[in-house]
Amino acid sequence: MAKIYCIRPTTFYLRMSLWRAKRKYEANQSLNETADDALLAIAILKNESDDFGVYTSQEVRENLEDGCKILQGVRDALQNPNEVSSYYLALADHLRTTGRKQTAKQFSRDLETATTALAKSSESLRCESGLNKAKQLLQRVEEFTSETSKRNVDHMRGNLAGGAR
Repeated sequence: MAKIYCIRPTTFYLRMSLWRAKRKYEANQSLNETADDALLAIAILKNESDDFGVYTSQEVRENLEDGCKILQGVRDALQNPNEVSSYYLALADHLRTTGRKQTAKQFSRDLETATTALAKSSESLRCESGLNKAKQLLQRVEEFTSETSKRNVDHMRGNLAGGAR
């Protein structure tokens, strides 16, 4: 005979909330690590050496391309807000409205400069003009994802504490 399990609604919502919080945390961590890797690749290029140390030229190239993809996702959020995830919308809004105050048009130009520099640098493996702008934006992405991850962990802890009562 099959057993039928009955889950109380509060338990169900707690589990769903924990699942969502875990997913958000993992997405933040992944984006944070990708931004960090891109920043490392930029630092390697700024070292102006043909020797990339323990990193291969292919790893540096891929990390720059991944950083470019992050900034392209932010740009897409500005240009086509209905076609991107809510996470990129929040990230784009945060980047545009914090730090240096600027209009959406100015921010779009900064994104274009940064993505172009990352794309060119990934091809040439040289420090291209505009790479400082990319570095600044990726640092802010890293800060945003760190803050968001911390909030998600706090939210998860709050849910666990609330569910244990």
